Parts: sequence; structure tokens; C-alpha cells
Amino acid sequence: MHHCCGSCHSLIADYLDIGIEILNPTQPEADGMTPEYLKQTYGDRMTFHGGIGLQYVLNRGTPQEIIDTVKHTASVLGKGGGYILAAAHSLPEDVPAENVILMLETAKNMTYPLS
Repeated sequence: MHHCCGSCHSLIADYLDIGIEILNPTQPEADGMTPEYLKQTYGDRMTFHGGIGLQYVLNRGTPQEIIDTVKHTASVLGKGGGYILAAAHSLPEDVPAENVILMLETAKNMTYPLS
């Protein structure tokens, strides 16, 4: 597992070459780090950790935006495996606890396995 903040999509091939299997965090707001791009390009070789944004969704998003984001991110990155659902990074103080609970409850109530 390797930690690299921000836009690190250009480094992922090198991470794979040296044996890294999990990328933490996955920051969807960063350039080139959308769930669709990551899964399509590296999803059969890399597990992604994170993906639920902290620059807007978890700290300022509406409950419906949080639910929609969790479902979308998990369905894209989790398709066929290789995803650990979590906030994109450590939780800063501006993230309300109820938003984190909603993120986790949404994931818990999804139907698995994701196809």
C-alpha cells in the first residue's frame, strides 16, 4: 500500500512495476483521478482506497449528494473488486460526523457483489 496525495495518475504504472498493490488515498477532485479513469486504466491491477471527496462532498454536500457519490464511486471502483471505500483522505474537522455515518450506512446498505 502506498500513500500519495493529489494527482498521481502518471505514477501509477511505476507503482505497479515496483509491486505496490493499493493506492491510498484516491482523491477524485484531483486531475486525472476520476473513478472511471482509474478503474478503466488500472482497475485490473491496482486496488484503490478512498474515493469519497473531502473538498466538497463529505464536508459540504447534501445528504443526497453523499448517497449518490458513494453509490457511484463504489459501483465504478468496486466493479469486479479492487476497492476499499473510504474518505479520500484523513477526515478534517469540517466534516460533520453525520456525513461520515451516512457514507458508511450507504455503503453498508448497497447490494454486493457489485457487477
